[in-house]
Amino acid sequence: MAIEFNCPYCTATIRVPDAYTGKQGRCPKCDTKLLIPGVPLPNQTIGEEPTTAGQSAVASQPPGKPGAVNASPPLTAGQIPNGLSENVAGSDDPFAIRQVPTSAVKSRHRSARRRPSRTLVIGVPVICFLILFGFIAFSLTGSLPQLRGELIGHRLEGLTHPRSTIPWSDVSLDEDDRKILQDALSTQPELLTSEILACRLSAGDDGIIVTLTAQPGSQWIVVDVRGEKPLAIWQRKEGPHLNQFRLDELRATVKQYAKDKLLKINGEQVVINAVAVRDKVALNASRLSLSYAIQAIADSAIFPCAAEDELGQLYFCLPKTVQSFTIQGRTLANGSPGFHGDYTVRISGETVATGTKSAAADSKPETSIAEGNPEMSDEKSKTSEPDTETNDSK
Repeated sequence: MAIEFNCPYCTATIRVPDAYTGKQGRCPKCDTKLLIPGVPLPNQTIGEEPTTAGQSAVASQPPGKPGAVNASPPLTAGQIPNGLSENVAGSDDPFAIRQVPTSAVKSRHRSARRRPSRTLVIGVPVICFLILFGFIAFSLTGSLPQLRGELIGHRLEGLTHPRSTIPWSDVSLDEDDRKILQDALSTQPELLTSEILACRLSAGDDGIIVTLTAQPGSQWIVVDVRGEKPLAIWQRKEGPHLNQFRLDELRATVKQYAKDKLLKINGEQVVINAVAVRDKVALNASRLSLSYAIQAIADSAIFPCAAEDELGQLYFCLPKTVQSFTIQGRTLANGSPGFHGDYTVRISGETVATGTKSAAADSKPETSIAEGNPEMSDEKSKTSEPDTETNDSK
């Protein structure tokens, strides 16, 4: 007797001997592992062994009697009766691995081709996103104008740049110390000088007053950059944080200067860092973001941008022999470049008036921080070499 059932995966009809009831085998068509179901024999009661029922039927028939059932001995594992369907499992063990029919292999290959791989599902969108991002970034950076070109500079008529004021709130002194410092700077303003530029510190009710004056062999050059769109774009993007760097540097240095100055007023032997006061206090008080980040290169010497007004005009103090110079970025205190541009400035023969009063009109006596300061004194005596940005800024 055989058990006939359908494969639940490919619906193929399978016939196997009942000896394999409850065992596992593989579908001859799709090679799927299956559990062979059990089917009770006719007139078999639940719990009765199939072999016992078969033996009883055979024993009840007299031998040689016509019509007797030609009973055959029970099938053992591996035997298959004749005349079964071609889908009947062969004499091999149902648990043995048998070759999958070609039709099943092709079906699996077609199924695999229909299912996209995980690499494609994940990788293709990521690659497309990166390509799109790169294209957008290239478009944006490529559309930005280059920070280079040619600008025109004009000579100023006067020698003194408009004054700037450092508020007392930035100096961070209590009321008594503020009055002491204000009286000292009001009666004896201090002068920080170099071959190119003189920086004068005096005091008023609002704060410390900074006046920048070109030396007799120098000139003020003003460069109007208001019409330069690349610089306007750069200032909108980089200006705020650069201006914050400038203010932080200014406040830290002016606090130290006020502390040292008060100690010196009280008779203590204190050496004031004149170069730091000049570069980080006097010049920073007159600068904005762009002037803080750039410097001028002329005749192989470096000159800082001394000032910048609210109209977007840059002020450089340069030797009178300079006819043209370049504007480049300088290295900031944190080591980062302040500006990535490169402009050439051609000085025209036109002279413009400033309308400002010369510092000489103030008759108050001046004291120089350079007194007793070897660093400033050495710099002042170097008449054969131009000043540098770090220790010899103009």
